[in-house]
Amino acid sequence: MQKELNELKMKFDKFHGIKTETIDPNQVEKDLEAVKQDGMALEFVKIQTPEICLEAVKENGLALEFVKIQTPEICLEAVKQNKEAIRFVKKEIFN
Repeated sequence: MQKELNELKMKFDKFHGIKTETIDPNQVEKDLEAVKQDGMALEFVKIQTPEICLEAVKENGLALEFVKIQTPEICLEAVKQNKEAIRFVKKEIFN
């Protein structure tokens, strides 16, 4: 788990152009539980793991609007949950 968190930290740092010192595994778990309850809570999640994003769009497809790094799997789940989510799919997903 720690190795995955460190890899995620590096990707997060690069994507956001900031330097994070640590990722609190407890916060990741709290965020996961929050999006399972309300997918739109993803808007306030600082460290978006693929798992957190997937759970968010499964709960509410419109949460795709707040997914920072979209994958085909996340987009598909979002549109399955709510066809209106198609408007938030980034063009790069279709390439």
